[in-house]
Amino acid sequence: MSNLRRTYLFALLFNIAIAAFTVFGTLMVLTDLSFPWSTQSESPSEFFSRYSNIANLLYGSASLITIPFLLFGMITNHPFPKGGFLDQLKFVLSVNLLLVLFVSLVYLVPVSSLSDTFWNQNHLFFRLVLPLLAFFNEVLFENRVRIPFSHLFYSLIPIGCYSLFYIVYILVHYSNNEVSPEYDFYGFVQPFGVGFGLVVFFLVLLSTVILAMLVYYLRNRMRVLLYGYEPEEGEPLKTTAPKSIIAEEEDNEEIVSDEVLGHLGDEDQEKWKKLLASPEKKKDGPTSDTMEIILTYATDTGAVHNVKKLVHKQKGTFAPEENIQKLPDTNKVYHIYRKPFSCKWELRASGDEKGIGLYHTPAEALEEARKRVQMRGGSIMAHYTRFSAKAY
Repeated sequence: MSNLRRTYLFALLFNIAIAAFTVFGTLMVLTDLSFPWSTQSESPSEFFSRYSNIANLLYGSASLITIPFLLFGMITNHPFPKGGFLDQLKFVLSVNLLLVLFVSLVYLVPVSSLSDTFWNQNHLFFRLVLPLLAFFNEVLFENRVRIPFSHLFYSLIPIGCYSLFYIVYILVHYSNNEVSPEYDFYGFVQPFGVGFGLVVFFLVLLSTVILAMLVYYLRNRMRVLLYGYEPEEGEPLKTTAPKSIIAEEEDNEEIVSDEVLGHLGDEDQEKWKKLLASPEKKKDGPTSDTMEIILTYATDTGAVHNVKKLVHKQKGTFAPEENIQKLPDTNKVYHIYRKPFSCKWELRASGDEKGIGLYHTPAEALEEARKRVQMRGGSIMAHYTRFSAKAY
């Protein structure tokens, strides 16, 4: 079974469990079914007035919609389209489910009790089990699509809309500087008034942003550790200018070739140092009015370049600093990492969904990566452990 199919299998099991627990927790409250623990049926209006129920129903519905896509991915070994709406939605809803667990631990447990918070009615599923399942599913299994950082603030939309509804609902039933517990069922306003309730809602929104950043960081981090994908996957590295060259450059120069010879950190380090000691060589070009210049330099990333260019001789004075051309380093990163649940090492290029090949040792993968860098340019990142990486 491929790594992609294995990931989809775990994600499928999690989504089936989430959808099943959501249906079970809903029927537990809306029907008169009896269960081993204390239950109390509620009317639909009471059920849908609580944010924990709304958030769980939304995520459970999204999980139900996800199941056919995961089955299709397992059968065809084809990933989701990147940046899909469903992935964005589930990220937002998972943050709001985690908020339900956070508020339950920080607020509801101290004001009531642990058993009332997590054991009564469907609270065991909607306040503990489902938030944890959604969190681990988002961080471990449905993290292949990168969520833009700006989309973190979309997590404020569900809780923000509910907070506005709750405040208006309380103000409508607010009289004589107090509100009945029937309307303030979370107890945010009763102790100290509406002002205190507004402070609580501001803290809830702030907590949502912090939890969104936590899920975002863990999601990207586990994406790199499990699959070897950089968060900046597919983006070119910064273009740098050679710092070791100070030469009189002239107009109308033509770059003939730009070859990556190696890296300052590899075995031929002494060889590169000798080349860099005299970085420039000049000789007559193919015509009488041209000169061939060979430049050897190292970029900020440590890649050693050998550039051949033709300079057409011109009359006049030129400023060297203004005419040094910025040469791109590379936009290809070759990642070496151990395949999950396997003893083999995989070589994969950034931006490519399929790996280049499997190797028994990291040295074999590194050798192949160096051959590709020498022929096509690029750099190498070896993930020897899940918590460290070494650049070549």
